[in-house]
Amino acid sequence: MEKNKFKILLVTMVVILSVLSMSVLSACSSTPSTTAPATSKPATTAAPATTSAPATTAAPDTTSAPATTSAPATTTAAAGPSVTLKWTTFEPDAPGASQDQLRQFAKLVETNTQGRIKIQIFWGAVLGKVQDTLKILQSGVADGAFIVPTYHQWEIPLYAGAGLPFITTGFKVGPKATWALYQEWPAMQQEWVAVGVKPLYAMSPHAHWLGTTISPMTSINDLKGKKMWVGGFWPDLVQQFGIAPVPLSAPEAYDGLQKGTISGVINPYHTFKTFKYYEVLKTMVTWPFGGQPVNAIGISLTSWNKISAADQKAILDISATMPDFFNAAQEAEATGLTQFFKDNKLTFVDLPQSEIDNIAKVGKDVVWNSWLATAKSKNVPGQEFLDRYIAMVTKVAPTVK
Repeated sequence: MEKNKFKILLVTMVVILSVLSMSVLSACSSTPSTTAPATSKPATTAAPATTSAPATTAAPDTTSAPATTSAPATTTAAAGPSVTLKWTTFEPDAPGASQDQLRQFAKLVETNTQGRIKIQIFWGAVLGKVQDTLKILQSGVADGAFIVPTYHQWEIPLYAGAGLPFITTGFKVGPKATWALYQEWPAMQQEWVAVGVKPLYAMSPHAHWLGTTISPMTSINDLKGKKMWVGGFWPDLVQQFGIAPVPLSAPEAYDGLQKGTISGVINPYHTFKTFKYYEVLKTMVTWPFGGQPVNAIGISLTSWNKISAADQKAILDISATMPDFFNAAQEAEATGLTQFFKDNKLTFVDLPQSEIDNIAKVGKDVVWNSWLATAKSKNVPGQEFLDRYIAMVTKVAPTVK
């Protein structure tokens, strides 16, 4: 009996403990549900912090105009790095229209490229002789140059052919016709590519004059048996009148005149001052036959191709303005040159008209035929050039003032 009471008591206690355990567990498990809203409220009300305007509108810091769309930064990158180009010329650093045009070109290039492209001019052939200008560019000794085609007749024969005499006189028509022909004729363009140079613009110096140490001089025959420095296409001509041509450059001719190894020169008017020939000459003779070279300002293709497209365009735009600048400078210079030479006791002489006519008749046949024969031997389309060039001169002459 006692044993049964004990069992009943034990079962009762187990039941009571089970009920208590379930109550405790139930109470514990209900806490998250009760506290969850409290916990979730900060999460819900924190939403403004997460989507707050400062956080969202900070985007303008990332896409701000100064950093991303700054025009100066974009154009500077497109225009390329800064560079200084070495430019060679045989002329001395002195006053003159020819020198002024090169100074103006350098100045405008630096200004219009915002200082990215600078030109350092090396005067007086210090980087090499004028006869070697193309080699100087090809070797990288210089980037750009004042190019006188007279010294490169068979390296750029079609362009140099524009210096043939008895086609045009003055200094305006020839360059304009030559540049127009260059722009439209692939054969002329290709010869420049072949020597690795890009011409930028064309220009011609003052008309040629004959200067001599002989005084008085009244006829071309007074130079018979004498030696002269004559460049370009004149050697074949002067030989017809018994004059011996001596190969020199413009800077070297002064020594020849001073030492008496030559008796005269045929060269553009301004060079008689530039190279100080006036100091040793006595007579200036008009030489109304044209024949001055159509010079070029050019840059090596290697250097050109390193310049950005934006800066190339700026340089080409400048180049298009330079012939007019140069022509105006030469016109202003011409009157002053005549007075300068007279002040330095040079005598001015005109050849008799009969001699001028004879020189033109003999010269045209001799000079043109000689050039055409050499061109044919070198597979240069000489006759085609003459036909095209004369037609272009006829076309542009009426447009030149």
